[in-house]
Amino acid sequence: MQKIILILFSLNIFSCVLSPTHQTVKTTEARNLATEDTNDLSSFNETLLVGDSSGNLALLKVGADLKSIKVKSKIKPLPISVHSYNEKFYLLYSNSKFMILDPESGLVEKTLDLPVKDPSDFTFASDGQIYVSTKKSSKILKVDLNSLTEVASIDLDKLRLSKGKIELHQLLLIGENLFVQVARFKSRFEHQQAALAVIDTTTNQLRKTIELSVNDPQINKTLSGMNPEFPMIYDSRRKMILLTLKTGELSLNMGMIIRIDSNTLEIYDFKKAISGTQGIIAFQEPFSKLFIIYHTSTPVTSSHLFVDLVDDAGSLQRVEGALIDNFDGLNALAINSTGTLVAMANTCITGFCENGAGINLIDVSTHKVLPKLKSDFIGFQPS
Repeated sequence: MQKIILILFSLNIFSCVLSPTHQTVKTTEARNLATEDTNDLSSFNETLLVGDSSGNLALLKVGADLKSIKVKSKIKPLPISVHSYNEKFYLLYSNSKFMILDPESGLVEKTLDLPVKDPSDFTFASDGQIYVSTKKSSKILKVDLNSLTEVASIDLDKLRLSKGKIELHQLLLIGENLFVQVARFKSRFEHQQAALAVIDTTTNQLRKTIELSVNDPQINKTLSGMNPEFPMIYDSRRKMILLTLKTGELSLNMGMIIRIDSNTLEIYDFKKAISGTQGIIAFQEPFSKLFIIYHTSTPVTSSHLFVDLVDDAGSLQRVEGALIDNFDGLNALAINSTGTLVAMANTCITGFCENGAGINLIDVSTHKVLPKLKSDFIGFQPS
């Protein structure tokens, strides 16, 4: 059975205007790749779903037999949230379309119209129901996928600060607790301190609000975490939730990772960015190595991938210099479910990129950068 790894070329939220009718397309185009050093990939057996900002999608089979399968769908542009569940890909679009994709054939099995306006993220409550966060209505909705009806609604409007606004971003379900990222704004471009809402799914009521601020003894100031937008990661080994946040403190290195104890629902500790601006992280069982992107802007916007060793207490130790340096600002990073293969996308915004645009693959055990899956194999270029 193939394992699934997910990566998108861009994690930005795109608005789109689409036709109200969409049909399942029952044809695919498959291509094999013959390239040097592909033996380095033969020990893996993964399926990657990749896409670009125009809405092009492709399944990449990574293993002894490399293959690219074009996904044919009329829904454009890129989905705003994608998850794998029960050996299927599920894609949520900003117009509330919900696509179910077969990871073997690349066929769109079904497209649903969710009774949700302005969705942001989703997670499965059970085989037939999902929780959906909304950007502007400040509500979490529970939707039945069979009847396409709303079965519960949790309003988090009271988490606004003064006359500000909130947006609900990524979701994470652990046991009976649904964790919801709450981004707060004074205005469109002025962020306020973010929060993590904890919903009791047995009652569909707000259990607790965790304010995302920490005291930094190095500068004797309180750091406010702002604009949570990357997926939360649950470290089941240490029972910790990892959030990636921006900070209100302007300095050479900006942003931080906050760890929250999933049992006590309290902030446990934090780690400030140590090189540039904090980007997305990838962390998976056995939770011994954490991959992290930092961004710099000198002389041009760039993305740098590092790996940290993680001890039993969760402390991070940088192992070496950057594994990959890309001249773009993408936060496109993923790791497979067994924690053996990392994928990082890159484009060529500045007109220069090492070895072309495409998907960089890294062997977690050796930190070796494996043969890149380039745009001519994928069928389109990252953008």
